[in-house]
Amino acid sequence: MKFLEGISWEKALEIAKAAHKSVFVDCYASWCGPCKSMDEKVYPNEQAGRYFNDKFICVRFQLDTAKKDDDEVKERYADANRIKETYVVDRYPTFLFFSPDGEVVHRGVGFLEVDELIKLGQSALDSNEQFYTLMGRFKLGELDGLGDLKRLAKLAEHLFFDSLARQVAKAYIGKLTMAESEEKNNIDFIYQYTASSKDRGFQLFRDSADWVSTIEPRITKARSLALVEKIIYNEEVKPYEKSKQGMPDWRKINRNIQKYGELGEEARKHFSSKMVFDAYVEPSLLRREPWPKILILIKQQAKRTEELALVTRTLDLYTKAMDQGDVKSCKDFFEGASYLTSNYSKVITPLQFNLLAWSDFLHDGVVADLQVALGWARKAIDSADKGDAWRVNYMDTYSNLLYKLGRRTEAISLEEQVVALQPNDSAMVLTLQKMKRGDRTW
Repeated sequence: MKFLEGISWEKALEIAKAAHKSVFVDCYASWCGPCKSMDEKVYPNEQAGRYFNDKFICVRFQLDTAKKDDDEVKERYADANRIKETYVVDRYPTFLFFSPDGEVVHRGVGFLEVDELIKLGQSALDSNEQFYTLMGRFKLGELDGLGDLKRLAKLAEHLFFDSLARQVAKAYIGKLTMAESEEKNNIDFIYQYTASSKDRGFQLFRDSADWVSTIEPRITKARSLALVEKIIYNEEVKPYEKSKQGMPDWRKINRNIQKYGELGEEARKHFSSKMVFDAYVEPSLLRREPWPKILILIKQQAKRTEELALVTRTLDLYTKAMDQGDVKSCKDFFEGASYLTSNYSKVITPLQFNLLAWSDFLHDGVVADLQVALGWARKAIDSADKGDAWRVNYMDTYSNLLYKLGRRTEAISLEEQVVALQPNDSAMVLTLQKMKRGDRTW
């Protein structure tokens, strides 16, 4: 592809108008990896060159500034900045297309393969597919066809024009007949753009979740109801997380969710864990109250949200305190972690088991606690999939716990397996060396 070099934007437009050609503008940044890939893999391509050199005047502008910029780039800073601000370029690379008269008509974004770039160029020459042309017609109220509306909504979404995408999608969905709204491809589209209880899809996914799943299996009943519950929470619960007294306005919240029955209750429980934690549990934690008292508080508040979410947030706070060297947190952490692993073992992931075990290894010196943590590390290894990239880390945690418990021979043998699996991991190699010397690894 041949790009005009060393000319102003105004001059490029003059050349295009005289040649009766459209303009292709590559907007790039000096630090942008995908931009460099376009330079290396796409622009030198013969097929791309044949198409774009024939159909377009091609120009490039660097939209950032760098110390290594040469004089040519610096001379075009003003043009580059004007393009950046006028066409709101905030992702790189961005591709802009202009008519021979200098009117912006189309846009693309991100690394594109040769065939994808050519297809974008073809769309830029078709008024039925040009992004800015379709957008202009929509704003004038002249875009009525369902196909055009859906095409513009998808284009706007792809180009990160989120507000426009929502506006167009709402117009498209509003024009659908009942029969059209029940078509598989439209159900998926309606799901994507349902964000309010006033949206057409809200009632559909609330009242017909089973039916929806038969038409579009990817939208399971659980997905439909999760979407509805999130909307209920955003509208009926979240605005009342704090009253004038700084606490949740439960009277208002309970009154709001009553109209949704069980779904309202589920919405509150699923999404209000942070609100409940911030209002009730965290203040007690900051007062350094013991775990048994915290657990009673958690169980009391579980009627308003999910107990597991509260326990998990509590353990996160304990873990942070331990990482900061807070010795008192060790006992609280261990009691909390023991409760969690005993009561919720089926929902704890291998990574979570490993994190619990590793935190206890680093900060706890009680042999009985370390024995329990060893069980957590074993659980992480045993429950991990064979292809789990973190499994070797779980093995490393287990060997470190063995070592801290004085089972040195077993620890060294396992750590040798770890290093064999990760020979380039300097931290693991160092751990093995320390174990063989008899040095601490924590």
